[in-house]
Parts: sequence; C-alpha cells; structure tokens
Amino acid sequence: MKYRIRFVIACLINIMLVTIVHSISLEVIDQASVYIKHVIKTQKNVISFIADKRGDSYLIKQNNKKKNGVFSLNSQFKMVRELFGSLVVQYLGIKGHRVCLIPAGMPYPGKQYAALLATLHSIVPGSSLSKSYKRLYRNVFIKQWSLGRGRKLKNCGLSLEVIHSMAMHSMLPDIVALDTYIGNNDRSRSNLFEHNNILYVIDMDCSLSYNLAYLACCQLITLKNNNCLNPPELAALKHYRYALERYVKKCRIENLRALFDNACAQAGFIEGGVFAQGLHLVHKHRQILEENYQSVLELIEVLRSFEDDYSVQNALPYALHKI
Repeated sequence: MKYRIRFVIACLINIMLVTIVHSISLEVIDQASVYIKHVIKTQKNVISFIADKRGDSYLIKQNNKKKNGVFSLNSQFKMVRELFGSLVVQYLGIKGHRVCLIPAGMPYPGKQYAALLATLHSIVPGSSLSKSYKRLYRNVFIKQWSLGRGRKLKNCGLSLEVIHSMAMHSMLPDIVALDTYIGNNDRSRSNLFEHNNILYVIDMDCSLSYNLAYLACCQLITLKNNNCLNPPELAALKHYRYALERYVKKCRIENLRALFDNACAQAGFIEGGVFAQGLHLVHKHRQILEENYQSVLELIEVLRSFEDDYSVQNALPYALHKI
C-alpha cells in the first residue's frame, strides 16, 4: 500500500516537473516512415540510430547484459537511471540530450528486444571529445571514479586530475558538479560532445552509482594539506561550488525524489508493476540519492572552508616576505 501511495504522490508532483523537462516523447516520431540507419552492438548495449521522413534522427538504447543467460534486473534498471539523469539535466537547464522511456512489452521501430525496456534519445550536435582534433580536449579527464576494483582514494571522486581538467573549459566545472550531484561515475570524453565551443552531456545510465560528494569531501582535505593547486584550478573549483549551489537551490531533494519515483513508475519498478521484483534496486538507489544529496550540502561547506583556508595559506609567504 505504501508504494502505491508513494506512486500516486510522485505522479501528482511530476505533472509539473515532467511538463517542464520532458521535451521528447514517443509521439514526436513519424513511426510509419521510420527507417533504421545503423545499429551498434556492444557487450552491454544495443543502440539503433533511426530517422523518419522529416529527416529527424534519434537513437534507441537497450541494455542487453545478461546474468546466467537471462536479461538481468540490473540491466533494466539502467534505463531508469538513464531517464532520471536526463530529467535532472533538463530540469537544471544543462546542455544535453533528451530521453524518454519505451516500456517493456511495447514494440517500437528500432527497438531490438520488444519485451525489454528501452530509452529513446534525441541527438546532440557536434562530436564527442574523444574524436575531437582540438588539442584542448585531448587530455580532458573528468571521470569521478568510485571506490572499488583496487582503486586508491586519490584516484577517485574529485581527484587532482579532474580538477586540473575542469580548468580547461568554462563549462566543465558545471558538468563535473552535475555528475557529483547525481552520483554519475561514468563521465568520459566519449559521452561529452562539443559544438561551437558548447559542451553537451549524454549517457546518464550510471547516475546514482555512488556517493561521489562524500569522496569529493575526502579529496579536498588531502588537497588542502598538500597545497598543490594553481590559480586556474582554484578558479575552476570555485566555479564548481557555485554550480552545486545553483543545483541545490533549483532542484532540491524533494524534486530529485519526485523525478526518481517518476522514472521508476514509468519503467514498472513499482509494486504491481512489470518489474515489481526489482523493488530492492529502487531502495538501493534511492538511498544513494538521499546520502549523496546530504553529502553535497556538506561538500558545499567544505568547499567554502577550503577556499578560505587556501587563500590564507597562499597569502602567508607573501606576508612574511613583506615583514
């Protein structure tokens, strides 16, 4: 019963939220004239690029990862995380693709597995940074690794390498802050596009992977002790803080909860839904959402303190020299 009540409340709240941010739907495509341009299959995904007679292009993405020969619940919940991440991007006004869900059991042009979930994506302009010929983007690294697989803390979260990369473009601090805000630990040059010096984000299915804000707090303590940041990196870090403050003000925890619950409901990860057996995944990722948000609030305070302390430390040698 409590899940049904939560679902109803989420739907009511999201009438406004989805109207604002959900600017793509299954109806925008002329399905009768759709043709498949090409298909890419990887170990985890099947991606179909489609177009209609109007010349509008889109892509359809499905996670086809199996466990013991069966499509796993985790693979299907990736679609929920993709939708959630995209909704937050649109809600915050960040440049990125728009996504809507194609329900399980619903056939659709370009959908390889009708019985599974899929996401329909708009196409962003430009090309990925991994294919860019601009020297500026060759060394961009803003992946906020989570702990595990033998990684050391210094290489995770808001690492020195990520901070250094943030200083390479004025939009990168906003994007790194976005990934921190939604716990997305899979931002690479391949899922970051550039057009006319404007950056666009795609691929949000690793949203709610980890409490990245907590890792950022840990990194800042180490960096403050080492006193190793240069002026451009400090400026990028301040820009990063400003972005987090904007996100918290514009998309508060109740908004994040509503967007997440809406994505779960659309996918059928609710009591009585097609993926009701996956409610443990809903609980798991909602907990990450809650913990990460609280850590973001703490991170903002740590950033403020870090900036103040760093300024004092750098001013001391100059003051001593004058004495």
